[in-house]
Amino acid sequence: MRGGATEHPLTQRFLHGVTGLMAVEAMALQQRPVVVVAAVMAFASGVLPGAAAPIDRLIGRPDVVKPAEPSRITRAVVGLSLGLGATLLYAGQSIAGWIVVAIVAAAALLAALSGFCVGCATYGWVLRRMRSRGGRRDVRADLGLDGDGPWVVLVTAPGCDRCEPVARALQSMTDREVTVVDLARRPRAVRAGVLTIPAALAVADDGTLLAAHSGWLEADELREVADAV
Repeated sequence: MRGGATEHPLTQRFLHGVTGLMAVEAMALQQRPVVVVAAVMAFASGVLPGAAAPIDRLIGRPDVVKPAEPSRITRAVVGLSLGLGATLLYAGQSIAGWIVVAIVAAAALLAALSGFCVGCATYGWVLRRMRSRGGRRDVRADLGLDGDGPWVVLVTAPGCDRCEPVARALQSMTDREVTVVDLARRPRAVRAGVLTIPAALAVADDGTLLAAHSGWLEADELREVADAV
């Protein structure tokens, strides 16, 4: 998944699971060094572009993919949080340190087992709050849209098996030319609120979002986007 712009959803869950299990092991065995190792691994997987790519290749091509940015930010924060826990442990504040480690372990295992990533959900919430606080935000620069609108946009990414059939279905529902945005080439598209690939967006001529759906994208969701312009 080129450029590290996207990750397989199972890769994200796997990495959270590794972190959660290491944190649980550290608590069970009272091993402070394990906390340090888990912190370094989580932080590195968050800040190094493409760090998850080898796991992506092992798992294979998914129907839908996830933008890497929210999960990478979450893993970096997890690493920093475990680093805080380790610092407290080595400073003699054992109770506080293990509480921090336990909270991180719970959140990481929740993400691994259920697919619900607290950090990723928070990322999406922050984006929505920023849009609502700033009024109707112009997303043209994020999506690389030029010329006159409105636009019907499909955000895709390399390795997304679902993207091509969705593109054909969306084009069949509108007389407008569907603008395809490759997340690998335009990672800023995630700032338009794209948290799963493929994503179908209707963008007004002033750059504001009229409709947006992402994920598997059923026909009624595509129709809503196509009819919004």
